[in-house]
Amino acid sequence: MNVFKELLSQIYPQHVDTILSALSYALPTDSKPTKPPSDWYKNINLYVTYGDSFCSNGTCTLDVLSSKLEELHYFGITALHVLPPFTSPLIDGGFDVSDYYTIRPELGGNEAFDRLLSKANELRIRVFIDLVFNHVSEQHEWFVKAQAGDEYYRNFFIYSQNAPKLLDIFVADGGPWARYEIDGRQQTIRIIFPEQAGDIPHWIKGKDGYWYYHTFYPHQIDVDWNNPMVFTEYCHALIYWAKKGLSFRLDAIPFVGKDVKNGVMESTEKTHQIIQTLHQVMKIVSSESIFLVEACQPLDTTKKYFGTTKHVEAELAYNFHLMSALWASIISYDISHIWKALKETQSLPHCGQWITFLRNHDDLTLEFPEEEIRLLLYNALVDKGLVFKKNFGVAGKTVAFLDGNPLRHIMVHLLLASLPGCPAIIFGDEIGKGNDHEFMSNQTSKKRLVSEDKKIVDDPRDINRSPITDKDWEKQASRDVFMTIAMILKARQRFPEMATTMPEFIPCQIPRVFSCRYTFKDKDLIIYINLTDTTYDLSSVIGDEAVLEVNWAHKNDTSVTLPPYAGIWLVKQH
Repeated sequence: MNVFKELLSQIYPQHVDTILSALSYALPTDSKPTKPPSDWYKNINLYVTYGDSFCSNGTCTLDVLSSKLEELHYFGITALHVLPPFTSPLIDGGFDVSDYYTIRPELGGNEAFDRLLSKANELRIRVFIDLVFNHVSEQHEWFVKAQAGDEYYRNFFIYSQNAPKLLDIFVADGGPWARYEIDGRQQTIRIIFPEQAGDIPHWIKGKDGYWYYHTFYPHQIDVDWNNPMVFTEYCHALIYWAKKGLSFRLDAIPFVGKDVKNGVMESTEKTHQIIQTLHQVMKIVSSESIFLVEACQPLDTTKKYFGTTKHVEAELAYNFHLMSALWASIISYDISHIWKALKETQSLPHCGQWITFLRNHDDLTLEFPEEEIRLLLYNALVDKGLVFKKNFGVAGKTVAFLDGNPLRHIMVHLLLASLPGCPAIIFGDEIGKGNDHEFMSNQTSKKRLVSEDKKIVDDPRDINRSPITDKDWEKQASRDVFMTIAMILKARQRFPEMATTMPEFIPCQIPRVFSCRYTFKDKDLIIYINLTDTTYDLSSVIGDEAVLEVNWAHKNDTSVTLPPYAGIWLVKQH
């Protein structure tokens, strides 16, 4: 508790006693974690899904997701991330939360979520949910009361009495930016969702006549973490869900703690202080719970989210740097991109671990790769999906980016599983489900109806979000992809040391073959993966026994044959 008070005093020095009093029901002064935390999170296979991503007989609920858990467990999943299931008008896929304590009734409500947790516990599947700390839906009680003239709740938000003056919009690092004059000061602010920015990016006029700040949709109003009551309210929500033993993905966390008045907008010192303090709250309530941060930032900035030896912030973070390198290698057949990213991302604090992935639930973001890599990826993929973030991202399903080729789709998942870190699989990718433009159009119509805002345009990410139906699941091609990726993930579970071990580069006579060696206590694991559509025969390979053969790869006496997009794992005993 002393550490918590110390951290709290850095953020809200005048309000420490008030906050402690408000949280005393859950954080007594002598409270300590019941036991030292384990490092279970360092070796997980994470599955990412919305609460309604599985539909059966036209019903898309958490109970349907629960019914799929045994199959996902068989698939090799050891952790489940449920994208925000809270009450929401669904303008932004549930990230526009209107009640942090209530699961959407159409998903089955809190009772269905408890049933999901019970089933996951039976299967020893850890569960993550999103906590959206940056903003709330315009339908949230706080904003509704602010619009009704309640000054107490107006101060929960970032607002200006005067209309911001938009001076210009330009493109720089990370995408499009807006330049404003606000209350006599000039500011430049990055535009995160340019497609949905509204008439004046970042600002919307409320019904009460004040101008409110938003990072994303105009229907998502940013809260003001300079207000200690905002901190207290979010602690209440964190405590409520941590008591259920959940872990948490912190959505859009770099924007929490911003100082709009002075133009300090992302990954501020206060951002890190807030996460460290919230981490203390979580650990006092549930020592096994952890944070996963979504911090799409330059690599050195992202690494800071693991915290310090003294003050942990998050145990897990997405490895966006490796993600773009993976695609650069997949597209160019140049494996050096992967090795460069592995070298640059391998140094982590003891508490930290990467989540590795091919794309996240939103888009394949291109905000922070080097310009050469960004253009390589964008030019190769844009026609296979939809533009997002004004050329700084591409929305689409993984298999669509691979020309619908199931062998190549399997190969990239083998490549992902062959690298250190914890692989994340996005719903639909386990069966090779493709883009759904009709779903996007239907979602746009629903958003316009719910919000009474006819200016809402198509959100390119919605082509990623269509649910998995019985019809999708029953296709033989889908089942073939599922079974093969399941075989890959199960093989990885045989080598848990992979998650925290840096592989060694093995020179290969074919430069378009990814090859590496993991050295463990009693054996080596040697991996060869063909990134191309050409068959290669590799002579004098290292390794005795084949433990995984994908896409008809096979070992001969002292050689390996790799058909198109094939890969093999070999073991050599010491």
